[in-house]
Amino acid sequence: MARKRRHGARSKPVVEIEPVESWLRSMGCTPVRTDSPKFRWSLRFDFPATSQHVMEALSLPTRPGSMVVLSKRSIDSRLVSAYDTLSEDAKDAFHSELTSTLLRDYIEYHLDQTSPAHCASRFQVLAERFDDGLTLDAFYGTVDHVYKTELAVIICYHKHLARAARLMGVPASTTQ
Repeated sequence: MARKRRHGARSKPVVEIEPVESWLRSMGCTPVRTDSPKFRWSLRFDFPATSQHVMEALSLPTRPGSMVVLSKRSIDSRLVSAYDTLSEDAKDAFHSELTSTLLRDYIEYHLDQTSPAHCASRFQVLAERFDDGLTLDAFYGTVDHVYKTELAVIICYHKHLARAARLMGVPASTTQ
C-alpha cells in the first residue's frame, strides 16, 4: 500500500490511489477520480455499494502517508427551522445527544453552524488511516465506521427535530 519516496537521505511512506480504487471495487463500490488542488488525490464512491449514497476518500498533501474517508450531509431546512421552536431543555438534550453521537473513537467531525447554540445545517464526518495500518480490512472498517456515524447523526436529528417539524406542518428529510 505505502511506498517509500526519497527526500534527501530520508524516505516517507506515501498512500497511493490505485490500491484504494482496487479495494473499493472489491467492496462492490464504483470509485470515480476527482480533481482538486486541495488534495494529492481524491475519489468519490457509492457506499453501501450500488446505493445513491456518496462518500469520499482522499489524500492530503501535508500528510501523504495517510488517507481520509469522509461523508458530508446537509440537513433539511425544515429540521433546522424546527430547532428554533424547541424549548431550551429540548435544545440542550439535542446538543448533548448530538455531541455524544459524534464523539466516537477515530472519528472527527465538523458542524456547519453559526454558533454552538444554533442548529448545524450541514455536517461532515471523517476518519483518517495511516499507511502502517492500511489494509483492505482496515479500510472497509473505516468506511463502515464513518457511514454508521453519519447514520447515527441523522437519527439524532430526526429523533429530536422531526416531531417539531411535523407540528410546524412540514415533513422533513436529510440529503447529501
